[in-house]
Amino acid sequence: MNAYTTFVFEPLDWPAMEDAAGRLIGTRNFVSFCTRPIDQPRLIRTIDRLTITPCDRFRFIDFFARSFVRGMVRNIVGWLLSVGRGIHPPAVIDQLLAKTRKDQSVRPAPPQGLYLVKIWYDGDPMPGWFAPLPARADPADDEEIDE
Repeated sequence: MNAYTTFVFEPLDWPAMEDAAGRLIGTRNFVSFCTRPIDQPRLIRTIDRLTITPCDRFRFIDFFARSFVRGMVRNIVGWLLSVGRGIHPPAVIDQLLAKTRKDQSVRPAPPQGLYLVKIWYDGDPMPGWFAPLPARADPADDEEIDE
């Protein structure tokens, strides 16, 4: 199981992590959470849902989004873990979302335990527990990030 799970052995403040996760919901500039080439201008993404669910002695962190930028999920989980460890308050997420450059002060979460579970394509029926996503905006309308 070690190859398929990220283990954290110290206690974590789960309510603080849930608070921080809630701040990421919506359409945001995720530049602070991305591993990206300098020339990638489109870093605006929408997280529709981000949940932290207990299951026995494990926790599942699930992201539901139309698309991700390279490294985004691992970097977000790294920051959530730093909040859970008490290194940063949940409000650090608001500060990171306001930045226009990547913040590298927290390491990304390890890749073990990171899985792409399902892809829904346009026209696919969404599960009953999830509200349908709005029609896709024209990517040409995405905001550009000044370097």
